[in-house]
Amino acid sequence: MSKALECFQRSKALYKLHADNGGSCQGSANILTHLGDIYKRKNQLHEASLAYLEALDHHTKLQDDLGQANALKGLGNVFLKSNSYDQAKAKFQEAINLYKNVNDFVGQANCLTYLGEVYLQQSRLVEAETNFKYALTLYEQIHDQLGEANTSNYVGNVLYKKAEYEHAEKYFSRALAL
Repeated sequence: MSKALECFQRSKALYKLHADNGGSCQGSANILTHLGDIYKRKNQLHEASLAYLEALDHHTKLQDDLGQANALKGLGNVFLKSNSYDQAKAKFQEAINLYKNVNDFVGQANCLTYLGEVYLQQSRLVEAETNFKYALTLYEQIHDQLGEANTSNYVGNVLYKKAEYEHAEKYFSRALAL
């Protein structure tokens, strides 16, 4: 992770130099999103947030819906990790709308799963279940078995918390089979 962080930081500097000389900032925007991802994994949430916000600014200027959605998803995850659930929810919902604009079903499904996690953390089980099940249908449509397995497990957890043990068992079995 440290080596990747060094490489992305060097790339960021090179893209900045390129942009300062009249070049496109698309590469810089993408590098900033990747930097945010690394900072998030290293639990450096402040640095992650700054990288995602800068990436979002670049992608917005470029009118790049997919880039904006990815940066917003990253910000949502930072807010989720810092227990800022309302902010996380807002970012995930913004990202979903942008992913819809570009027909990115994986992005939509991932954000719906994260929304489910937000609601699960808030013990809002009905909303969590609804988002997880909607994500599950998208994962099924695009044949993403890992997404299906993980989300089936989430649905099982929600149903278990709702004391719907037989239904929960079905989703846990499905996750295990996948």
